[in-house]
Amino acid sequence: MSQADFFSHLKTGVSMDRLTPYYSASRLSDSEALGIYTWNLALCESLYPALNCLEISLRNSIHEAAIQDFGTVQWFQECLHPQEFETVNQLHRELGSIGKANGPSELVSNLTLGFWLSLFRTRYEQVLWPRLLESVFPHCNRNLRTRREIYSRLESIRRLRNRVFHHEPIWHLPDLAEQHALILETIGWISPAMLAMTRLLDRFDSVYTRGSQPLAVELETIAQSWNA
Repeated sequence: MSQADFFSHLKTGVSMDRLTPYYSASRLSDSEALGIYTWNLALCESLYPALNCLEISLRNSIHEAAIQDFGTVQWFQECLHPQEFETVNQLHRELGSIGKANGPSELVSNLTLGFWLSLFRTRYEQVLWPRLLESVFPHCNRNLRTRREIYSRLESIRRLRNRVFHHEPIWHLPDLAEQHALILETIGWISPAMLAMTRLLDRFDSVYTRGSQPLAVELETIAQSWNA
């Protein structure tokens, strides 16, 4: 097989529909465009530990703070708007219908990030916030610890998370490094211990700094010796 065959197979495997944004960046060769695509995959992978640790620590921190405030693990019953209440009930029914445990801890671990962010909307002002803010984010600067500020930050992170998990381009985002830093900072607001664990796996900075060019060169090297 020739070098052109290697890149042809890659383009078929990924699909040109998915690759078009990478080729559209400028007049790029196959190795350059696919180098950016590969770099994008690496960037998404490198963000996974931070996004995972933020989501887990956020939902557990809200849950624990609400238990303490309402005095029951069934705090869902006490304060939710009908829309969120139905989301919880539907999940409860779905878990039960497939024979899975559907108690409070199972609900917490299966509710989406979107659900937890919905609790920061205006309708929960004076219901959950601001009284739970210090318990949920004990290490946040008081000047930043407002429902509005935190909701805006979490919503921005959620949008990035969705791009990552749906295999969309993120390499071109001008504030990607800043968003990564905000994710880490937010984890630290909740739990410095979780932040320390996250940093054990976090390699975003090295992946981001490396860029796409070394990957393009490596793809060229593979293509030149390709004979599958």
